[in-house]
Amino acid sequence: MGIINKYITMRNHLANIARKYDPQNKAEELLKDNFRNNSKEKNEIENIIETTYEKIPLDYYILYRMLNGQVNLGDFEDESPLFGGFTYYQFMYTFHFLPFTKPLEFETLKKYKFLTLTICKYTGNRLFVDIHNVLKRGHGSIFMARSQKNEYGKKYLTVYLFKPSITKFLDDLQYCEYNEHEEILSHFDSFHRPLSDVTTRGIRVRTAAIFNPWDRSYDGELFTYQIRVSPNGVEGKWKLTTRHWIINDNGIPHEVKGPGVIGLYPVVKEGAKEFTYQSCTPMHGFQGSMKGELYFKNQETGEEIPAIVGEAKLGIPQGSALIDLCLDDDSVKVIEESA
Repeated sequence: MGIINKYITMRNHLANIARKYDPQNKAEELLKDNFRNNSKEKNEIENIIETTYEKIPLDYYILYRMLNGQVNLGDFEDESPLFGGFTYYQFMYTFHFLPFTKPLEFETLKKYKFLTLTICKYTGNRLFVDIHNVLKRGHGSIFMARSQKNEYGKKYLTVYLFKPSITKFLDDLQYCEYNEHEEILSHFDSFHRPLSDVTTRGIRVRTAAIFNPWDRSYDGELFTYQIRVSPNGVEGKWKLTTRHWIINDNGIPHEVKGPGVIGLYPVVKEGAKEFTYQSCTPMHGFQGSMKGELYFKNQETGEEIPAIVGEAKLGIPQGSALIDLCLDDDSVKVIEESA
């Protein structure tokens, strides 16, 4: 009964998230199966948990079974990003979490027996599940391998602990917004939990930011951000003209100025739809912030005003960490950890 209750709890949790895809409540059909009525299947699942996945908390295992073990996931395609994702410029990162697989044939990882996950069908990025608590962050921690190095005659693997557990993804998804254009649940959360929220003369500007450990095409650590502009009692018709950013890069400030935002010049007036866009900024570390102004010009009077963009802290997410794993003696050393 404990297993069944866990299943029902996770099923309801996922059904609530799935309604964001399907506001007409068809999502109730999403997770239908015969689990509760098939004693043979229940016995098989219990046996697998006892003999194979005893190191993974039970709710993690049941969650993976629901997403990956069903013959039919309703109207969703096999590659639907059920864990959401985010986009900026031409890049898209979607969290699919395909089924558990054997460890990749990396000699440096083979001895630890990490489980392997694929998160993005476009990039082939991999994540690993630490079921044996090698990183000392708990069974079931999710991480990615970033680089290898040699120091003092020893070999080290630097890993980024992406999430402390799979259930953290469920918590995050409760606040995601469905992006109809990209057809994903966006992890940019400028709507529900903005990092800054300032209204100037009726022009409301909110921000969100995400650390992107997968994109290594920039010099430094990459932070992607979302700006959300919406009318909030604004009078008149205002068109964005220029932007001005002050970015604190680990204690070193620098400014960015330019026309428009990603080549666009949105108009804000009462009753207009919100305007959102995504961009990115590289930093030379994991501690920083950004703030600034978006300048708007009144289309009737010619008056120009700066709409304040409040300060948004940039850092690795809570529960995440950058860790050095010594491949010779299995010791771990924390390089950077969120507060």
